[in-house]
Amino acid sequence: MKQSIIAALAIASSSGFAQADTSSISDGEALYLAHGCYSCHGYNGTGRTPLADGVSGITSDEELFLRYLRLRADQNPDAPSNSMPSYSEYVLPDDDARAIYAYVRQLTDEPPAVEDIDVFVELINEAEKNSSDPE
Repeated sequence: MKQSIIAALAIASSSGFAQADTSSISDGEALYLAHGCYSCHGYNGTGRTPLADGVSGITSDEELFLRYLRLRADQNPDAPSNSMPSYSEYVLPDDDARAIYAYVRQLTDEPPAVEDIDVFVELINEAEKNSSDPE
């Protein structure tokens, strides 16, 4: 059902918006944090409901993203569920929603290599040391 709604919105939407500039992305990051988007989507878009690398259908088009936010608000604004909150235009103006979209679209899932994480290197070294020590 959810995929059907997203597909219907994609067909109904248009993608006539220009690429976001750096200030939109910066504003979008601040808004993403201020609205608590990270609590489900993670600080880098790889949370329990991932957005990074365009894995979510709602991030395929700016107008679709905006319509999805509004549709959720229109579904049941007085009794929101414990899933994604409702974001009416009064709560999240269009310009702010577009800035969040610009920020989300540039998120990538690029975890650092284990060798670049000092605490992991220390753990590995300690484990190797302990495995070579006779007891």
